[in-house]
Amino acid sequence: MPDSAWSMIRSDVDRYRYMLSFDDATAARPGDRDGSRVGGTGPLNTLRAVVLCKGLQATVVYRFGHALFRWQPTSTPARALRIAGRLVHFAATRFVEMTTGISIAERATIGRGLYIGHFGGVIIGVVTLGDNCNISHGVTLGRSGRVGSFGRPELRDRVWVGPGAVLTGPIFIGHDAVIGANAVVTRDVPAGAAALGVPAAIRPGKPSFEMITYRGADRDPSRLAAMAALATPDNTGRIPPQSRRGVVTPVATTDALGS
Repeated sequence: MPDSAWSMIRSDVDRYRYMLSFDDATAARPGDRDGSRVGGTGPLNTLRAVVLCKGLQATVVYRFGHALFRWQPTSTPARALRIAGRLVHFAATRFVEMTTGISIAERATIGRGLYIGHFGGVIIGVVTLGDNCNISHGVTLGRSGRVGSFGRPELRDRVWVGPGAVLTGPIFIGHDAVIGANAVVTRDVPAGAAALGVPAAIRPGKPSFEMITYRGADRDPSRLAAMAALATPDNTGRIPPQSRRGVVTPVATTDALGS
């Protein structure tokens, strides 16, 4: 597996280790204001995250499949190895879908630190997700369209998606947006806005800063820049044209593929 895939998996594991610490009242210590000592990185905490967190299990299988999907070997032995790996991934995917209720397409592009907090009903199709997104149970992210012309959602960094939400079609969800529980989103959501209801109504100025956390969040330059940008008096909640359709803005500079 490429180094970039291992790096992604390490980021995913660390996100779950950190999040598990909030369920342990003894994890935080006096004076630990920035969370630097919360969610230990030792092997026991890693094993705990892998065993307990179904979202992590599904994500690791996805990372393995995505790495194989991107790998295009030229030699005959390497091609045979890729075929064998894809067969193993197919079996692992079916097993994970049955045991976790989570389905993630191998062709999806997902950034670091994906967090799926609960069991069941999660379908992530061939979509694009940024770094440190939160996906709740019962969520569907997928394509939509007619007469063979399909579009797929693109979510930027630190997007929080609530239980039962459905996001379909060629829509763009800006960084630090919030998708409310059971919302049906079929249009763009600006950075730092919330989408609530059926069909979803857009409410600017409702970012996910208090809903998404991860190790080092308080020092993350991308998050700090987003907070500063959304706090400016002239912020209108509109999506800047240069931030759409995969064009990286100064606020979100992380490579979603990790390569």
